[in-house]
Amino acid sequence: MGMMQREKGADWERQVVKLFQAAGFDAKRRAQLQAGAEKKQPDVLADPFWLECKARKRNARPVAALEQGAEACPGGRVPVAVCKVNYRRPTVTLYLDDFLDLAREWRERGE
Repeated sequence: MGMMQREKGADWERQVVKLFQAAGFDAKRRAQLQAGAEKKQPDVLADPFWLECKARKRNARPVAALEQGAEACPGGRVPVAVCKVNYRRPTVTLYLDDFLDLAREWRERGE
């Protein structure tokens, strides 16, 4: 991976941090997390979410990003792939059971 791709990825991670912070999360990039605390770290941590961020020119491969996060994600956290393809709206991918848990919680708060 070349320097331009790494910078593009780092820029996207910073944008994701800002978006999650604006939504009220205490979001941090991998570079801001405590070094040595865990060998496997997310691109962005926004408890309870373990975020793998991908920015690509074409296919962002969200399922592969989700699986990458799920392999490293400790219990109690929800792995999520946050992907952006050039000139398209960003997407999130998560497992159906995690989505249903979030949807139930959202629905219960609304009642």
